[in-house]
Order: sequence, then structure tokens, then C-alpha cells
Amino acid sequence: MGGPLRECVPGQAEGGSGGDVFRSRQVAMAFALLLLGAVMAAACGGSSGGGGGRPDQHVSVSLSDNGCTPSSFTLDTGTVVFTVSNVHSSKVNTFAIDRGGQLMGEATNVLGGLSRELTIDLPIGDYTVHCTGGGAGGSGTLTVR
Repeated sequence: MGGPLRECVPGQAEGGSGGDVFRSRQVAMAFALLLLGAVMAAACGGSSGGGGGRPDQHVSVSLSDNGCTPSSFTLDTGTVVFTVSNVHSSKVNTFAIDRGGQLMGEATNVLGGLSRELTIDLPIGDYTVHCTGGGAGGSGTLTVR
């Protein structure tokens, strides 16, 4: 009657091998995973600012023998870049931020004529700002909303 009997294997084309179909599925799965990884990386990265895609906030702080100006701040949550400048103070050379006694960040050795940047991610809360050095200076407040 006809030719030899052949067993029908699901996913196997006539005359083909089951391994070819399996390899094709592996390649398709690998491609899908790579594409998913690329999409996730694009969604999570690429922002120059912090705080969920918000741009960085920039704040200028000037040190003096009495502390810093301004000494009180109200900012939005996210990444803040403080540019700390010391035009002529020979006593105050440090700008620090703490929360409940825990140091969050500081710019130190900001000597007369120098500027330093302090970049910090700030969650919502109340902070204390210290502008000190050489027994002089003062403190202020920072509120992040």
C-alpha cells in the first residue's frame, strides 16, 4: 500500500526535525528577553535628575563668618545640587545637612575663594543645615516636601 508508516510529532513539519522547531523557539525567547531588558533599561534610566524623573534642583549657598545665606530652605523631594561658595570667610568652611543627628551630606574645606558642589537625594522630611568651622557659624532649617 504506500510508503513506510511515519509517526506524527506535534510541532514537527513533514520532512523536518523536531530540533529545528525547538531551536527556533529558543531564539525567539532569547530575542524577547533581550527586547524586554532594553525596554526596562530605557524606562528606568536616561534621566539626568532624580526624584522620579524630575530635573535636579540647584541651590546656591554662600558661606560667611556668621554661617550661611540662605540659612532656611524649602525644597521639593528629589536630587538637589547645592553649590557652596566661600567668598571671604576665614572661619566658616563647612556646609552640612543632617536629619535627626544623622549626617546626610556635607561640603567640607570650602576655603575663601573656593566653591564646592554637594549633590544629594532628599526624601520628604525636616533637616538641619550647619554652616560651621573654626568655632564660628550657625545652623538653619531645610524642609523637603
